[in-house]
Amino acid sequence: AELASSLGSLDHGLERLRGEVGEETRRRQGASGEVDEKLQSLDSKLAQVCSELRNRLEARADDFERDLSDRAQATASELDTRCAAVAAEAHKCTTALGDLEARLKQAAAAGEEGRAAARDAAAAAARAQ
Repeated sequence: AELASSLGSLDHGLERLRGEVGEETRRRQGASGEVDEKLQSLDSKLAQVCSELRNRLEARADDFERDLSDRAQATASELDTRCAAVAAEAHKCTTALGDLEARLKQAAAAGEEGRAAARDAAAAAARAQ
């Protein structure tokens, strides 16, 4: 956007200069043909310089745009890689939590079986007395 603004300002300034040269050329119509030829030559050279400057600015703007696009793609690729690593780690954590939950259930069931066996043994001992 800054390059486009600079290009617009440059175009405006150069068009103003060309207008002044053209105005000066018309004003000096009565002057010698040599002066007119020099003014026309200057006008032609000015137009050529304007064109070259415009082309250079457009090329720089294109280079800048490509660079930004490349950087954006690299950043997106890096973020994709990081997200995949986080997702893999989250999957590991979820799996580990599932394993822990299963072990807790097994321990709770074993504890319940142990309590039931202890109750049965206590009841059998009480009957035996």
